[in-house]
Amino acid sequence: MRRAVALFAACVLIAGTVRATSVPDSRGSWTRAAVPVELRSRVHMTVRDVPGFPEDDPKLMDLRNWPKKRRIEGWDCELNVVNACITGSPSTMTSSAYYLCRPRWWPWARPQMRGPHYTWTSDGRLLERGNAGLVYAMDRAGRLAMFEDRSHGSYEYYDTDGVLIGGEYKPVNLDWRSEGYRGGSVSVWLGDRVTHDEFIRRVRALNRDMASRY
Repeated sequence: MRRAVALFAACVLIAGTVRATSVPDSRGSWTRAAVPVELRSRVHMTVRDVPGFPEDDPKLMDLRNWPKKRRIEGWDCELNVVNACITGSPSTMTSSAYYLCRPRWWPWARPQMRGPHYTWTSDGRLLERGNAGLVYAMDRAGRLAMFEDRSHGSYEYYDTDGVLIGGEYKPVNLDWRSEGYRGGSVSVWLGDRVTHDEFIRRVRALNRDMASRY
């Protein structure tokens, strides 16, 4: 699941039919013991445990405040804005802003996306933002609904109270203490270990059933 998949899932939420359903409360069922000890540091039980957004500048909430050119990590960057239409009933227009950058010492290199990237709905509501491999998907009330940490291969979903519903954790970038770990990815839903396919099925069901949240 990459950014496009995460954004697609969020878009489905916007376009989906609103249904008056509730998600089971995960409190009391989730413990880090459901995840191998080598991966437990990646589990964020509540949104309060999630790392803060890098470069959390309130000015970035307004696209008009984004400079057309800036330097990020020593790279020369240019702003790109892409508009898209999410089909559904009704359809929704979105705008995404991000920077494409080239190193100053190699200006003809293929550009890479660096720094912040934001996506808004047509009414100016923040749908998703990311930076430095971290992606945060927000609901209609501005609460965190999904957190992705690409560098550590983790994806987590939260209820409206900010409590962890489900997460998937991949064994990437383990430190020296975890060199003996030979397990694969771990998927957990409401405290129970599930297969990857079952995890994806439940994420899709969550998106569909909680469309009103978005």
